[in-house]
Amino acid sequence: TSMVLVIPSVLFGTLWAFRARKKTLPYHNLPQLFTAQETGMLGIPLFMILFGTAEAYRMGVLDLAQAVTAYPTIAILSAASSENPSPKAILKSVLTSPLLIMSALGLTLNISGIGAWLDRLGIRAVITESTGFLGQPISALMIFAVGYNFSLEKESRAVIFKVSALHFAYFAIWALVIQGILCLIPGVDAMTRWALLLYTMLPASYLAPTLGRSREDFTMASGVCSLLTLPTLLVFCIIAAFAS
Repeated sequence: TSMVLVIPSVLFGTLWAFRARKKTLPYHNLPQLFTAQETGMLGIPLFMILFGTAEAYRMGVLDLAQAVTAYPTIAILSAASSENPSPKAILKSVLTSPLLIMSALGLTLNISGIGAWLDRLGIRAVITESTGFLGQPISALMIFAVGYNFSLEKESRAVIFKVSALHFAYFAIWALVIQGILCLIPGVDAMTRWALLLYTMLPASYLAPTLGRSREDFTMASGVCSLLTLPTLLVFCIIAAFAS
């Protein structure tokens, strides 16, 4: 249910952002700000602080749900193609995306039972520890990319505030819609409600600045991601107060 409620929010946001990029906000990486929330580096850790590691899966499934739009958008924005690629070029870019291939491989290993077999042999621990070690510098690079180009200079201030306000308002509306739908579903526990509330209040994906193609792209996305982190921390404190 949580995943089904998340998918429309990121899907409609992505479609709007691609349209706005062509008309009113000509920033190459604009769609990435609306196609995914920063669950990986912020949402899951914050939820674990609130409710413990045993409940982390509740944010994990929301992260998986937004992959429906996140992976194709990343593939399209990072492709070395024209601003208006053909449907064939878009499909090829999506299907050959390393992120999509790795996800498909991971699911195949688990569903086929090979993952469990590797675990019994002790091989899986070696693989996960190695990839975990390699993945640590990536998080640092993403955070650096968000803060490095942060600027509220006169020429960028207006668009940063505008996109931040649009993002916050859009997902705040979805937060109300989702919580309203949950009221109609019997048996929904408090943890699910908190997870969905925190998810909708997260900042945009920290990958957005790295997908820019100009200084203006980098500055805009960095500013938006940085500003949107502030209300997230406020909501985190409110949840902590009520959940305790």
